[in-house]
Amino acid sequence: MVTVGDIIGGGFRLIRERIGAVAVWAGLYLVMNVAVVLGLRPIMAGTLAAQAAGVAPDPALMMAGMSQMFGLYLLLMIGLLVLYTAALRAAVRPAESGFAYLRLGMDEVRMVLVALVLSVGFFLLYLLLVLVVGVVGGVVAVVARGAALPVFVLLGLIVLAVLMFFYVRFSLAFALTMQRGKIMIGESWNLTKGRFWTLFAAYLVVGLIVTVVSVLVLGLTQGSYIAEMAQGGFRPEAVQAAQRHQMEQQFGAITGLTVVGWVLGAVLMTLWITLAAGVAGAATTGLRDDAFADIGAVYE
Repeated sequence: MVTVGDIIGGGFRLIRERIGAVAVWAGLYLVMNVAVVLGLRPIMAGTLAAQAAGVAPDPALMMAGMSQMFGLYLLLMIGLLVLYTAALRAAVRPAESGFAYLRLGMDEVRMVLVALVLSVGFFLLYLLLVLVVGVVGGVVAVVARGAALPVFVLLGLIVLAVLMFFYVRFSLAFALTMQRGKIMIGESWNLTKGRFWTLFAAYLVVGLIVTVVSVLVLGLTQGSYIAEMAQGGFRPEAVQAAQRHQMEQQFGAITGLTVVGWVLGAVLMTLWITLAAGVAGAATTGLRDDAFADIGAVYE
């Protein structure tokens, strides 16, 4: 039976066994991210100049800048999906190595479709939950005004728990789709039945690991930003000033610290992608093996 350790180990095993491919993914993400940052520099320079002059930016230029920003970030998201697909391919179809498991084919198209279906589904679920919270909270506010705040807090926690439950139950849709070569969203629900807590625990541990690494990277690259906010007592005006100074550093002159931030950011994102793919691949393979073993036991 697959365990939490088996699932977590799958993520680190993927890093260890495919370190060359992982390095390529990190390099590609670094190039993509730097391209986006450089593409945003003219837009952000105009915004910062307007703020420094104390005038409002030109609305037409703002709209054009927002459209350009959206296009750049959309390309970055597509690139991330291609990298995640490559990592999943390495996890569940390791024989198809090629160049760092990278492709542009039907696997990537299926990943996009799965992402769209799940995104729309979770968005609709979120809207439904918000509607329920609004109705129930409104009734409580009228009937027992003093209980409104704790009830809203409780309802918020319930919404979070419901979203987390559905996330875990559909979390293997990408890996199953890669493994089977066809869209397998519903199969994730079936395969994860009765295994919620095992998967949740594995995801929690991996999430905590990535969070700790993220905090360390944040401290190295944005320590001055955090220190400036802390010195200002985290007051709104202090936070705004720190954010402005941070933007000036990010989109101003390129320094050694800027380059270090780019590199560490690429390492962090690649770590997350690889761990997520390795964990999903190990969970999918392990749970399918368990399911086949259970079926075999029935016929023995």
